[in-house]
Amino acid sequence: MLRSDENDEGDHEISADEVDAVHTVAAKYYRMTIMDSGNTARAANWRAMIGHTNQLVIPTTTMEDRAEAAKLTLQTLAARDEHSAQLAENAVVIISQWKPEDGDEARRIADGFAPLVRRVVTVPYDQALKAGRIRHTALKPATQRAWLAAAAAVAEGL
Repeated sequence: MLRSDENDEGDHEISADEVDAVHTVAAKYYRMTIMDSGNTARAANWRAMIGHTNQLVIPTTTMEDRAEAAKLTLQTLAARDEHSAQLAENAVVIISQWKPEDGDEARRIADGFAPLVRRVVTVPYDQALKAGRIRHTALKPATQRAWLAAAAAVAEGL
């Protein structure tokens, strides 16, 4: 996994050329690489990452501004070029409920994404996801099933 902007000062962001170089080395040794983009669709490093992408996963929450930003990312991709449009159409969106009472909001947001992507998976609120290190055994059965469904949806696209 490669994260672009881990420096708190923000004085170095991985360049597009560095994304390409890291991908070349990683692809030599690994059949699967995962990149965390930060969703800055205007950035050259983000566009380079998209160029190497085979399966796009868009995580979001039931916070309206985050869901809207994710939708804008998909729309940007759909309009960019054939490869990007195919990634958007084949994307998996994972919506995590931010609060216990967000079930209706999660369904509404999922309905908004459904026509844009291959699959939308909603993960119910689970306090175990907010308590630091995530332990599978601490997750509620419904949360475990939702994440299994999310993983299966991603795997179908590989």
